[in-house]
Amino acid sequence: MPGIQYQLQYHKPLLASLFPSVTPSSGPNASEEWFNTGLATANGWEPPFLNFTALYHISRAQFYAGAGRACAQYDDCFQRTGDGHGIHPAILAFIAMQESSCNAPTGGQTPGLMQVSCANYPGGQCTNSLEDDVEAGAN
Repeated sequence: MPGIQYQLQYHKPLLASLFPSVTPSSGPNASEEWFNTGLATANGWEPPFLNFTALYHISRAQFYAGAGRACAQYDDCFQRTGDGHGIHPAILAFIAMQESSCNAPTGGQTPGLMQVSCANYPGGQCTNSLEDDVEAGAN
């Protein structure tokens, strides 16, 4: 891979000038030490405990007013499915945004809003049902 090594070396000064605060141990995505938290233990990796309430989160209304605008039309489905599974509906909306940009007609081997394998649908068959898609994603 000499070509790749050359490209990295060639662009290194340019990258450093564009991102002067980025170093091997710090930068905009936290530090290497933070990413490796819990690795240097006798028992193997022991990551810090993290739960939903420890994360910074926004309301669904804020999400739908911004980056999640495309997901707002599916809020009722996220709410019903979330209520049925004990899952916060925002989690389902965030997954749909990540998987399909909340574009329900998205196709491929894992079609639909939640991009779930057809094997995980009720009866193991993909349907055109939004409810089946979100239900399969929640399972």
